Amino acid sequence: MFKDLKISRDYLPYMRWMLGFSVAANILLLALPLHILQVYSRVLKSGSISTLVFLTLIVMAMLAVSAFADYTRRRIARRLANRYLMDHHEKLVRCMVRTEDETRSTSGTISKLRTVAGFLNSRLFIGLHDLPFSLLFLVALFLLNVWLGVVATIGLAAMIALAVVSNRSVSAAQATAENREADAFNFASATLRGTDEVRAMGMTGKLQDRWKRKLRSNSEAADDVSQLAVGHSATGTFLKQLIQVMIVSVGALVVLSSSMPSVVIFAAILITNRMLSPVDLTIGGWSTITKSYDAHLSLGNLLETADPVSGQQSARASNSRVSADNIHHADTQQHPHVRVLDGVTLALDPGTLTVVTGKPGSGKTALARIMSGAIDPQAGFLKLNDVPRQNWSDEAWGRAVGYVAQDIKFFPVPISENIARLSRSDNSDRLMRAAKISNAHGMIQALPRGYATVLERGNVRLTDRQKIKLALARACFGGPRVLVLDEPDTELDRDGQKELVATLKKLKETGVAILVMSRRSRMQAAADRVFELASGRLREISGKQIPKTSATDNLPETGSIRAEPPEVPVTAATALAEIRKIRRGDFGGRLRKDAENFGTGLDAGFKTPSRQSRMN
Repeated sequence: MFKDLKISRDYLPYMRWMLGFSVAANILLLALPLHILQVYSRVLKSGSISTLVFLTLIVMAMLAVSAFADYTRRRIARRLANRYLMDHHEKLVRCMVRTEDETRSTSGTISKLRTVAGFLNSRLFIGLHDLPFSLLFLVALFLLNVWLGVVATIGLAAMIALAVVSNRSVSAAQATAENREADAFNFASATLRGTDEVRAMGMTGKLQDRWKRKLRSNSEAADDVSQLAVGHSATGTFLKQLIQVMIVSVGALVVLSSSMPSVVIFAAILITNRMLSPVDLTIGGWSTITKSYDAHLSLGNLLETADPVSGQQSARASNSRVSADNIHHADTQQHPHVRVLDGVTLALDPGTLTVVTGKPGSGKTALARIMSGAIDPQAGFLKLNDVPRQNWSDEAWGRAVGYVAQDIKFFPVPISENIARLSRSDNSDRLMRAAKISNAHGMIQALPRGYATVLERGNVRLTDRQKIKLALARACFGGPRVLVLDEPDTELDRDGQKELVATLKKLKETGVAILVMSRRSRMQAAADRVFELASGRLREISGKQIPKTSATDNLPETGSIRAEPPEVPVTAATALAEIRKIRRGDFGGRLRKDAENFGTGLDAGFKTPSRQSRMN
């Protein structure tokens, strides 16, 4: 089972000290049976009080040293657990940020880390270091009497066999229980994120029933594991007591058939109990051992997929240029064999606004994530100032590139720290500059606590327009020279789109290279270059080729149901021409009547009675 176990060299000193103090703790425990033998064989026969005093003092000193050794190795185990927790926590955070596997549970990964750390600090882990010394106590029993050693050997072999059986049965049941637990947890996390739809459409009862079935299935699997573990533990305790009974019985037969003193029976019981204790402890905690071992392997496999921290490049130049060369990428979760990006090449020059449009699912988000450096392409090269992404640390890259994701997420910290990218000690000048350039300063000041407002779930409700402003402020913090925005105007009304375009134009004039994924005509009209992403390939399109978006471009985000008219100059001639088109089409009586009423009002506004009478 433990053939794949790998121990880092950083932890070997802890293991050596643990082993050294375990030797002292176990060997010195032989002082108690030796004290019994010496008292019976020397003190009771000679009647010497001084001998009894000296023997007692020596044994007390030995037991004190043994207790100190056990205390010290417990402290070492605690430090080892803390070292493991801190070492892996930093690596896991970086790995979870880099991973593309959205199905992997972050809380589940952290839970595995705490499981391993908790095991390293447990009595069970310390007891594993006592297992090798069971052979030492077995030798001591053979030195007392051969038959006592034979009985102890048979009993030890029986308990080891029980441990093997426990390993095979508990491991399989443990895997089933963990899978069902993960399924129940993932279901709860996915369904309880947005409860408005659940309540509005009356799905609460069905959600409860489905969750109850998953919890019941998980409980049944956990009960199976507990039943096996408890059964093996009870069997181990029974074997331990049975072996002690046999030791006493065999010892009595040996005393009756030879000249061996009866005190040997008491010493043999103490030694046998010490020999079997670590084995019994291991059998009772085998499910914990297998769970911790599987968690350690899972963490190791996750860390192996993480890229090492790259070199520290500097991005302090006045202008920066991000370029993608022959990028290939596939959706590894849903369609791993379909490339959403197939040989894409794109360069973002300083002081330019580039817009990429395309149908939903065409790969715009994947391209935005790659161009921002959030993920690595499966093939091809992403460069900043002609330096590959792999040669940049995340911190150095982040100083040069700002990113507004399609699914904006904020941290449960004050707004000031959200904008400052979780920095607490940053000066307020850069914070205010980022907030003002994104037009978020006034909105933030209008909040109850201003920049100290904590963005917790249910505490502050932000509109889509406010979220975009805060996300853009965070992206602009520190003055990055490249900005990547993934469909920031999808949920914005007309005024919000105008404000966003104006903000991006100001940033462009300062030399910032901007890439926007957008299907809005307003954004495309403001762009220096427009590309269409289709079938995994980019194609630059001119103004006449820009695909028309739907009428929802100009719909308000909230408010009245009637949409505001588009910003197109309307004359009487153009309006009447559109009305004639509607009349000629087969659009039904109601639409024709509405068109006539619209034309009537329009003509009346322009005071053209001849056209009005003709329409009537």
